[in-house]
Amino acid sequence: MRLARIWGQGLGSLGARPGKSILMALGITIGIAALTTIICISQGGRLEVEKKVRRFGARAVLAVVGHGVQSNTLGGSQVHLERGDLDAVSRQISGVEVASAYAFKANVSLKSGRNQTSSIVMSVDPNWHQAWDWPCVSGRELSPDDETKMSMVCVLGESVRRDLFGGDDPVGARIRLGRFGCTVVGVLETRGITGMAHDLDRRVLVPMSTGMKRLFRQRHLNTLRLKMKPGYPLDEAAASVIQLLNQRHQVDPKLQTPFSAVTSATLVKRFQGFSDTVQRLLLGLSALALLVGGGVLMNLMLASVGQRRHEIGLRRALGASARDIFQQFLCEAVTVSLTGLTAGWALGLLGAWAASQFFAMPSAVPLWGLLLGGGLSLAVGLVAGVLPARRAAALPPVDALR
Repeated sequence: MRLARIWGQGLGSLGARPGKSILMALGITIGIAALTTIICISQGGRLEVEKKVRRFGARAVLAVVGHGVQSNTLGGSQVHLERGDLDAVSRQISGVEVASAYAFKANVSLKSGRNQTSSIVMSVDPNWHQAWDWPCVSGRELSPDDETKMSMVCVLGESVRRDLFGGDDPVGARIRLGRFGCTVVGVLETRGITGMAHDLDRRVLVPMSTGMKRLFRQRHLNTLRLKMKPGYPLDEAAASVIQLLNQRHQVDPKLQTPFSAVTSATLVKRFQGFSDTVQRLLLGLSALALLVGGGVLMNLMLASVGQRRHEIGLRRALGASARDIFQQFLCEAVTVSLTGLTAGWALGLLGAWAASQFFAMPSAVPLWGLLLGGGLSLAVGLVAGVLPARRAAALPPVDALR
């Protein structure tokens, strides 16, 4: 009851000076808002990486030319991935459970009746579904028989199915794929949109022989994908793949590195390297804002002690102890800090939401992040309030009443 009474007196004093109270809380608000926004965006980024790893595959190795762009050798000839590379990797790399490859053509026009859309068309081998762990939810997957016969069949991603057929089942329907007619045999399981606004469901699969020889007359592959056996070290597999490709294409790795291999561990390292650097910088700025806010709070509280000398003297004369005065001023500092905390939480969550909505930055709200902000805010209030509270409690009652 005694502490509640003292806290109530402190709230009354803060309410009598709303402008100064808001100014004291402002620094805490800015620091907590920045901290909350950073933690939410950082946590959202980590969850997005976990999703990417699940989509990519925990046992997968992806091999491309450079970073997906064709490179030149020293002799001036182009370096490409070929069907023979897929066969060699399947036979010669130990630990491979299944190997697959694809080539693609972007922005291909698709038509069904009056409905039209465009999509990336991927020429895939029969192992694609197993290598990517990407089954069909209706119809069937592409088969080795489709590959052998160069069948004019295709599998649609969910976004393409929705654009061309609405809510209808497209299995068995005919569509126009560029200049060619094609029969839909299946619909892929939906994978959604990534954090970078890339629609994974906007794709069409055709047999590799059909796409490369009949539709687009391509000779080269874009990507090799290996699904390794459980427990096999991915870094070792990636190094073996690059070494084999260099040997097949007579590339000297000391002079040029046209091939690269990506694993789930690579994705995590790339994100963490960037994220940790940015996070340390922003957390440092947040800590600086909290320190500045604590300094402003302490100085304004010290100034308040001088302005409220008569109030302090009157309370002492009416029987309040030095301990009561100390607790009142400390309660005022903590109250200001907690007010800044509440406002900072609100602004921080609003900032994280705005970043996710307008800048496509993933965000999540971890409980530990809110508790961290609460603990720091309370600590700043206590530390900043101790000196003013001690000075107020030490004022001689007679001097304070003069």
